[in-house]
Amino acid sequence: GMIALEQLLNVLCEVWLSDSLGIGDDRWARNTIASSAGVLVVATPIFLLHWGYIQRRLDSITERQAALRKFALYLAEAITLGYAIYAIFELLRGLAFLAVGGPRDESLILPSDWLYLTLLGLAACALQLYFHHVLLQDGDYGNEQGIAGVWRRLYQAAAGLLGLFFLIFGSALLIDVALQGLVDAVEPGIGTRFWRDQLSSSIALLLIGAVVTRVNWQRWQATIADHPREGKTGLRRFYLYAALIVSALAALIPATFLLRELLLMLFGSGTGSLIQLLDDLTTPLAFLPVGIVAWTWYRRYL
Repeated sequence: GMIALEQLLNVLCEVWLSDSLGIGDDRWARNTIASSAGVLVVATPIFLLHWGYIQRRLDSITERQAALRKFALYLAEAITLGYAIYAIFELLRGLAFLAVGGPRDESLILPSDWLYLTLLGLAACALQLYFHHVLLQDGDYGNEQGIAGVWRRLYQAAAGLLGLFFLIFGSALLIDVALQGLVDAVEPGIGTRFWRDQLSSSIALLLIGAVVTRVNWQRWQATIADHPREGKTGLRRFYLYAALIVSALAALIPATFLLRELLLMLFGSGTGSLIQLLDDLTTPLAFLPVGIVAWTWYRRYL
């Protein structure tokens, strides 16, 4: 259903707002609309019939707290979160590209994708919030027993690490753009990049990463406040130590490149000018402080 909805919104918005359909595109549009609408017409009743059957059985505590129910709900949350992140990222990146002076004819969201991405993002966010509301209504959120709790912790660990990944890369790309701008100001033409694309991507990654990380962290902290034993579970510890390792790698891997170049210079084997060297090292230099900050924060928390 989500796949069909995404394809249907995409082609309908393109047909409505785009004036660049080429020869043969009309047939392609009709075929895509027909196939996507057909899948949606079949998938929606199947889902609603089964969902209604599931929800009518909630008078049973055993059914309400069943591990497979939690598996289905958290998988649905993960799928809708994935669609929401994709749509919002592409929309934010396109808006940021235009905001920093990118040409309209090079925009990835004009003339029609802005509407398609907005509608898809709203639909995915609404479904994601709905499934989370259903989990809260079950009455055992944060206090699930056995495997049911494992599914929630796996979901939260994955969401937290994904948010951290976006935060690290978004921050580092933003710093990289600033450093590259300084290098280009000294000697224009060295390592010229499509800075608008990188800047817009970094802004989108940073905003999405901040929201996903913050919301996930607050939910988990609220659960721990109500149920202190949650903080001692293995998957909670796995998430924290995995985040610590990811943060450390974000600092250590760039540090190896910096050390390598310094040793090459010390041994007299370096190539190119100082400006060229700085141009090559802007990305490692950008990741280094971001990784150190994240590593320090998670280490102090642990």
